[in-house]
Amino acid sequence: MKLISLRSLLFAAGLAGLGVSLASAQGSSTMPTTMPPAVKPVLPPLPPAIQALVDQFTTNRDALIAARQAVLAQLKTATPDQRKAIIAALQAQNKDLIAQERALAKQIRDELRQLRKSQPKPGGG
Repeated sequence: MKLISLRSLLFAAGLAGLGVSLASAQGSSTMPTTMPPAVKPVLPPLPPAIQALVDQFTTNRDALIAARQAVLAQLKTATPDQRKAIIAALQAQNKDLIAQERALAKQIRDELRQLRKSQPKPGGG
């Protein structure tokens, strides 16, 4: 009986010693703790026609956001009847503006796609 408990005690001590040695080995590894920053590829500038479309899209989007914020400010102080009218007008206006933005975004994507197709592939393939 004492022999079994002595074996168990030695086995447990061995496992504890192994765990300590593994933990200290992990702490003293030569692997870097942080990854180096990723290198972003240098892209050529966009052609002026596409850049103008992107700028127009950005301007339209900023105007749309500003208009929505102004309407939200109006809604906070409006009566329930005024809110219904404001919301109805906003919904009608948003349909047109969002359709215009989608069309402009599609035009930008199409022109970028054509630009990629016209450029030679890297590696000569």
